[in-house]
Amino acid sequence: MTDILEEAIDLTKIDDTRYKGPLIKEDNEKLILRSKYGDVSILKKEIHKMERFHGGQLAPEVESRRTFDQGEDELIGVFMDNNAFVLEPNTFFLSAMSVGYGFTDRFMITTRYGSNFNGDLNLHPKIRLFHKKSSANEKAFSIGMGIHQDYPLRASFSAYSHAYAIDDGNNTSANDLLWKDSKCTYDTIDGEECYVVNDFIDKNDDNVLVEAYAVYSSKRKNPTGRGKVGWSVGFKTSNILSHLNDEYSDGNGRILKRKNKAGFELPYRLFALFDYDLQKKIKFVGAFYFDNSNRQISIDGALDDYFGNTGSPLSFDSLNGEYKQFSFDFGFMYTVNQNFRIGIHFQQPYIDFHWEFFEF
Repeated sequence: MTDILEEAIDLTKIDDTRYKGPLIKEDNEKLILRSKYGDVSILKKEIHKMERFHGGQLAPEVESRRTFDQGEDELIGVFMDNNAFVLEPNTFFLSAMSVGYGFTDRFMITTRYGSNFNGDLNLHPKIRLFHKKSSANEKAFSIGMGIHQDYPLRASFSAYSHAYAIDDGNNTSANDLLWKDSKCTYDTIDGEECYVVNDFIDKNDDNVLVEAYAVYSSKRKNPTGRGKVGWSVGFKTSNILSHLNDEYSDGNGRILKRKNKAGFELPYRLFALFDYDLQKKIKFVGAFYFDNSNRQISIDGALDDYFGNTGSPLSFDSLNGEYKQFSFDFGFMYTVNQNFRIGIHFQQPYIDFHWEFFEF
């Protein structure tokens, strides 16, 4: 027994409480240390900084990395889709599109601030109905919805502009329409005839938008013992197509009409999400989706869309892009520090960030 090196822990919790002592027991969720106040159980998610000592010698950092239990970034969604997990209670977060708050361990609310600034007040609650967690895996099922008080008709139209065309003999796709009159002088661009979407629809016409989704998520310890791997499947729909007519007229004999109703009777989005802890600070994420409103837009087009060069600022309502009913995306999330995460991927919006304030 004298040849066995004692393992000791020196750690600091998020609330700045410090503990130091021999390690009695450890699993995926907690540590038990023997301190001068007795045996103390500490949840790993509450640990801010930790060092391990073997026989009084500091364990190499590379060893600690090799034995990490999970990544620091706990996702509540991947790209534009939610998973079934929610924010920690009393946690505020900010992303490129939304702000949100975790009220309990089962309920959270977000809102899209870009829409709010443009006069469309909205709320997106999510409630976790089922949750089961053990040391090896975690499962959850959640439902969520979104309510927009004054959802712009042009935003509804932009989601399905690929389903419309100008009845002009050339079957001009609505994706070629422009939001701004300044880009369409005398109905021509470079000598070609062009159209402005505002000639056909009332850009000031607003509607109540209600969307709903259900999602199931699971994550488990990686068989290698390093980090966790998770997946989610979900379905989302809304009343957005009820905002749109089968055809619109510009008053000059030109008609904008739905090319084909087949496949556009009901808005739908079937999605599958995946995440994998590559190391403690880097997570690989991916998504597959089957969506009748999805279009692929280049990064410069996405930037123009987000900053308001086309459509409204701080939102994605461009008419551009190639219709892709089935598509996928993948990328990486990096945990800069305890509060701030940033990600990069290969579909709109291309760059993500996530800023959390614990115990706000």
